[in-house]
Amino acid sequence: MVRKITLILTGSLILLSVVVVLLGGREAYDQVSHDFNEHGRQNALLGANMVEYVIEKAVSNGILDLACLFDDDYEIVDGTDPKRYRTKYNLYFQRNISELQESFLEAEPIYYAYAVNRDGYIPVHSDPYFSGNIWHQNLPEYLRPDVGSVSMSEEPRVWKDLLGYRYFEYFAPIYVQGRLWGEFRVGIPVGLISADVRKRVMLLSLVTLLISLTLGLLVYRYVRSAFFPLDELIEATSRMASGELNVRSMSRDKGDFGRLSNFFNSLADELELRTKEISEARQMIKNLESKETPSMAKPQDLTSGYSKELSNPTEHLSPSDHPHSIAK
Repeated sequence: MVRKITLILTGSLILLSVVVVLLGGREAYDQVSHDFNEHGRQNALLGANMVEYVIEKAVSNGILDLACLFDDDYEIVDGTDPKRYRTKYNLYFQRNISELQESFLEAEPIYYAYAVNRDGYIPVHSDPYFSGNIWHQNLPEYLRPDVGSVSMSEEPRVWKDLLGYRYFEYFAPIYVQGRLWGEFRVGIPVGLISADVRKRVMLLSLVTLLISLTLGLLVYRYVRSAFFPLDELIEATSRMASGELNVRSMSRDKGDFGRLSNFFNSLADELELRTKEISEARQMIKNLESKETPSMAKPQDLTSGYSKELSNPTEHLSPSDHPHSIAK
């Protein structure tokens, strides 16, 4: 009984643990996704504000011309395949914006950062492979984020690089003197979010498993201690049924099992006493039947002499008493 109850309770705990892990895994995914999304959006917005400040400072100081920033005349760089382009502000971006973009990579989840104008042109990218590219001209379709929808969005874009790695890309608009110039974008690998979710789920599973094992052990000990008097009483009853009439229940429980144990012991005492009396009575009868009394002969001994004489009545007569002698 203890084993059955323990198995039922343990199975219930395991089922509960599975439900907790599933619900916890979903919650962990939502929480991790929210954390990464928030981190990505904040970095994109911070980058956009910093690029705006640097560009506007350059324009106000006369280092950059506002017209050239919005010029769509891109010069092809000779000897490049795929084609790369340059503009009048490339050199300034390489010296000032490049270092700014690199600083975002110090944040662990940020894998890349770059500024892109409304035409999809990237003056400088944290990954040199993409620097000087125009998204919609030089890159395969699956590598192009949605250029042309330059705006602030709560949801990140998802795209895949040449090696097949997928990224969440967060973006925020860049304005120069009130005019939309482009976006600042940062990318976080999808696999990084998935790895963090797996890590949290594994930790949750381990904690849940330890708690379940601890509760299972406590339940087993409690059930065993609670039902031990009953198991002990069942064992005593079985031994008594096999002929051990001197067996007694040793339970000291003060509850219902204790009262049942006392009743069993009283019944066992009475049964042992009656069995002993019956055994003694049987022994007495057996002794009486086997005991011979000297003053009393057995009935067959008393009649054996008469039967012999009746069978041969002249055997004990003398010759003179014989009928033939009297006749002579």
